[in-house]
Amino acid sequence: MNAARWIVVTMVLALGAQAHAFEGEPQLYEAAKREKALTWYVAHYNSESAAAICNGFDKKYPGVKCNYVRTTAQVAYQRLAQDQKAGIAQASVISSTDVGHYGRMKQDGWLAAYRPKNLSELIDAFKSFIDPDGLYVATAAGLVLITYNTSVVAPADAPRKWTDLLDPKWKG
Repeated sequence: MNAARWIVVTMVLALGAQAHAFEGEPQLYEAAKREKALTWYVAHYNSESAAAICNGFDKKYPGVKCNYVRTTAQVAYQRLAQDQKAGIAQASVISSTDVGHYGRMKQDGWLAAYRPKNLSELIDAFKSFIDPDGLYVATAAGLVLITYNTSVVAPADAPRKWTDLLDPKWKG
């Protein structure tokens, strides 16, 4: 586990929070300075936002350069899986938009416990996504649903589940 991972997680999850987001932050910052840089595989922020977060990180933690790789959740997870299989540590931290990735990363032993001080301030909708072992916390969510034009499709004919969309009548 590298110290830079802890610092970027602190910054990403507690941006704008207390001066120290968890008790061991000063000691981990000193350890991270010896590593000099971290790499963040990021899927849930666009490139501009990731750059702004890294710039803020660089200012808050001089001596530790934040680098980011902006990609899709699937590509970020695949890169991390390949890194783990090869026994190399390219990424210090990963943030995915696919909540399923976190369960697999936990099962494979790729995560380390982390509980930010301001965890109690997380909005209620996300509290059910706090891992009981403190290995991950959801801080954002997107809604994906099926919609249809009620002027064209009768409610009785509308797709009810994702697999309904495999029917050729919905092609195009």
